[in-house]
Amino acid sequence: MGAYHRLDLSLRFYKKRGQGERFWTIGVYNAYSRRNPFFYFMETDYNDVEDTSVRVIKQVSLFPVIPAISYTRTF
Repeated sequence: MGAYHRLDLSLRFYKKRGQGERFWTIGVYNAYSRRNPFFYFMETDYNDVEDTSVRVIKQVSLFPVIPAISYTRTF
């Protein structure tokens, strides 16, 4: 398989209120939208003009960029 790498970024905001704390987290998964391999499969490509066929390996990728947001409150 090809190399798999990604860049995940997040910011966390903190605020203390009364008896508890609040956290907001904003982030992005796979920030530069790399098409990482999830799995490969073999397929036959046909050329009708030349009447030939070729077996090729194709890659399936998931999740180019995923934004995320979360809120946490503690007592």
